[in-house]
Amino acid sequence: MNLSNKNNKNVVVVLRDFFFVSFYDWENGVEFLMLEGDNSPKKIENKGSPGQSDCHTSAQLGFLIENQKQLFNKTLVLQE
Repeated sequence: MNLSNKNNKNVVVVLRDFFFVSFYDWENGVEFLMLEGDNSPKKIENKGSPGQSDCHTSAQLGFLIENQKQLFNKTLVLQE
């Protein structure tokens, strides 16, 4: 599941009872994650290139979804 790419910088993922936004700042090479109820995005540490960050983000989001006991097949992904 590719959650950040050069053509679609902002990806909104909506789950039942769970909401978050992941986005990549290509100019500064920084990835962020914002959860529902947060006042500010959380920086995701990215030690690789932008191309490698896709796997890193997927792992981060997969961990959060697993903790919420949600499944990817119940996920609606909207790309802007």
